[in-house]
Amino acid sequence: MAENRDKIQELFQKRISIVGEISALNAQQLQNSQMLLGNGIDLQRCTENMKEHGDTEAVREEYEQACAREENLQKVVADCEDRLADLDRQVADLDRKLEEL
Repeated sequence: MAENRDKIQELFQKRISIVGEISALNAQQLQNSQMLLGNGIDLQRCTENMKEHGDTEAVREEYEQACAREENLQKVVADCEDRLADLDRQVADLDRKLEEL
């Protein structure tokens, strides 16, 4: 009985740790989403500037920087989503183990 109790406690400690990681990643994803939205506004502004002022070197450079940021942010979001999915699987696995005890 004490062995089961120790195992349950260990599994719950792991679960609490993983849930903390999930919480931190969700907060990071919120920040990533906000940065993506802000960058989308920058891209829109650059596109409008190109239409209004033509394809000047300064506008083109600003647009290319915004595109590079967009690409980088998309990768960060995708990596974070993959990590979240992995952590969700770990929690589900721990829950199954806890149900078995």
